Amino acid sequence: MAQEICVFLFSLTALGVLYTMNNVPAFQEPVVILEIGVAVLVAVFLMVYLATRYNPPKDYLFYVFAEFSFTCVIDLTSALEYDGFASGFMEFYQKTGEPYLGTPYAIMMCYWDGVVHFIIYLILVHRMSNRKQYRTLGLFWAGSLCANMIVFVPGIVVGKYGSEIRPAFWLNMPFLLVPIWGAVSLFSRPRDMPLVGASKAEREQKKALIWRPLDLLFVVYLVAAMGFTVFRGLAVLDCPLEILNRYVTEYEPYLKDPVGFPKVMMLLLLFHALPMLGSFAYGLCTPGCTWMLDWTVYFAGAILQCQWSHIGASLHPRTAEMYRIPTSVLVPILLLNLLYAVGPVLLALRCKREPDYFLSIAPILLLETITCTLLFLSPFATTYPADLEKGRRRVVHVMEDDTGAVIVQTAPGKVVTHRGGTITLPCRYHHEPENVDPHRIRIKWTKVSDAFQFEDVFVALGRQQKVFGSYSGRVSLERAGPGDASVIIHNITLQDYGRYECEVTNDMEDDTGFVNLDLEGVVFPYYPPSGRYKLNYHQAEDVCRQQDAILASHAQLHKAWLEGLDWCNAGWLEDGSVQYPISHPRDQCGRKDSPPGVRNYGYRHKDDERYDAFCFTSNLNGHVYFLKRFKKVNYLEAVKACQRDDAVIAKVGQLYAAWKIQLLDRCEAGWVEDGSIRYPIVNPRTRCGGPEPGVRNLGFPDKKFRLYGVYCFRRNTDVQSTQAPKETTSKPANSTRSI
Repeated sequence: MAQEICVFLFSLTALGVLYTMNNVPAFQEPVVILEIGVAVLVAVFLMVYLATRYNPPKDYLFYVFAEFSFTCVIDLTSALEYDGFASGFMEFYQKTGEPYLGTPYAIMMCYWDGVVHFIIYLILVHRMSNRKQYRTLGLFWAGSLCANMIVFVPGIVVGKYGSEIRPAFWLNMPFLLVPIWGAVSLFSRPRDMPLVGASKAEREQKKALIWRPLDLLFVVYLVAAMGFTVFRGLAVLDCPLEILNRYVTEYEPYLKDPVGFPKVMMLLLLFHALPMLGSFAYGLCTPGCTWMLDWTVYFAGAILQCQWSHIGASLHPRTAEMYRIPTSVLVPILLLNLLYAVGPVLLALRCKREPDYFLSIAPILLLETITCTLLFLSPFATTYPADLEKGRRRVVHVMEDDTGAVIVQTAPGKVVTHRGGTITLPCRYHHEPENVDPHRIRIKWTKVSDAFQFEDVFVALGRQQKVFGSYSGRVSLERAGPGDASVIIHNITLQDYGRYECEVTNDMEDDTGFVNLDLEGVVFPYYPPSGRYKLNYHQAEDVCRQQDAILASHAQLHKAWLEGLDWCNAGWLEDGSVQYPISHPRDQCGRKDSPPGVRNYGYRHKDDERYDAFCFTSNLNGHVYFLKRFKKVNYLEAVKACQRDDAVIAKVGQLYAAWKIQLLDRCEAGWVEDGSIRYPIVNPRTRCGGPEPGVRNLGFPDKKFRLYGVYCFRRNTDVQSTQAPKETTSKPANSTRSI
């Protein structure tokens, strides 16, 4: 059964707890209510924990959402009983528990918690159990519940119920503190963002506010909302200005309700919402404010919850007549409050759907006199059959419509090479009219490392060229003819793998396109000598680098799974997600009845969470071999033996590359650089570790006393070719086994 359905059904058991307490007098004493409340919260947590012990969630927020779902049913029951829609569950709590729950504000708050928060919890549990992204919805929840409790708890203390606080009041503390912790946890996680081209983001960020009418409208709204916030904040502080007194008396008398909630809310908005509204206005005027993408969502949840409770309490029949909104001004005041509530939600949607203006773009180093305007181009990249040369380009089709505008059709895909090879990243452009001075056309190549960072690779303006960073000396224009913006990259490295953007600009127009540079190689799982699930993201990057590899991408892991990789331990990938490939489903790896595939835990906290790593390596500039000796050696002797043979002890990535690419097949266990014992099998046979090809892993034995052979690596001394080799079709399946 789906976890969200289990949580929903389990939450309904709260009705049984309430009914029992309502009918057993011994459970209705104030101190006993507190004790039972704490016991129920602990019991609910333990039951959720035990129910998920065989498939534990990777995020502790799962337990929070399951626990709070249980209390949502209690809040909804309370609101329904106070409004006369239910009975027999909460009479005891109204008298000896928390009598202030009968205030209109608390009733509306309970409706929000029992309906909106309950639905959010079920959606979050569903997304967690299906390894989908939930950070944005989680931020909305955190803002909503934080605002809810920050108003509710102080409002109890400073309002007319401050003298009637009973032990059950302390049951609110977890609901005040946990969402604050949850918000901090969610804010610290990586954003889930669509890939946006650098040129598109640059173009959007160069627009003045006047040319972004929607943003201009939002800025006007935010300034007006700031004024309204200050106005109501001063009103609840008893400012003697006549206009404020008149507003409270004739328009929103609920602001003077002695329950304390409206006053605390207006002060919260004055001291916290006001600076945020101003910050949002600044963020709409200043490009690169990436915090807008998160804080607008958090703020939208907070304002929507506050305004729901405030508007509902102002109209609720339990509110005294003198504090309700007068009928004569009901429509304008209601519209004003609704606009104050809906505006932040629309702003959050605008930021999430069109994030270009808020992206943080790496500084762009331009040649002298290079303009910031753009032109049409047609980049492309394709996948080729195995018998074609790497980097070979497909014809680009450029057509014109009846208006004379250029329409570019591209064939998306990728180009493939290997480490040490040479590759052409294809990109062609066509411009109307054709007599444009080529010296005014700028060609720029950028590597897109993630949704927010762009690494400059190459810029050319006429005869001026500049190559950046690690690409220096390795990148040049192909110049195959007019309209060719392709570049050639020599001596490919593992770090060159990824997505590249080709941008062509002139004084009036521009266009961009993307090329994926893929590498032939092998993906292998890795864990350190300290054991499994010991690596955070940064440590996983380091161990892969130490073993002559990089963290694998999702595409590389998926390809390895298609080739047969089956591994039951989750590991980091280069994008910060945690995944693992399953070719043969079994109960120890999820569920036996689940389909094969790459399991995805989603994006995890890079500093706090620990998993294994999936590394990727490519072709070797050298060869790995098993050093033949008359006797076996310990680890230190193995290192020295390779050195005496003018080599070094092979790294794990080098052994995998030799197995996959150089077809190394040796049924003898030997030391490798990290202190593990491994051996590569291309042709499985008896007494060589099973029926599947792969690199066998015997673990990490004692380096001093255990004796084995050794695998060495000797680097090639001849001049390295810069031509991309042809694909090879005879490779073993990518299968890794531990023995």
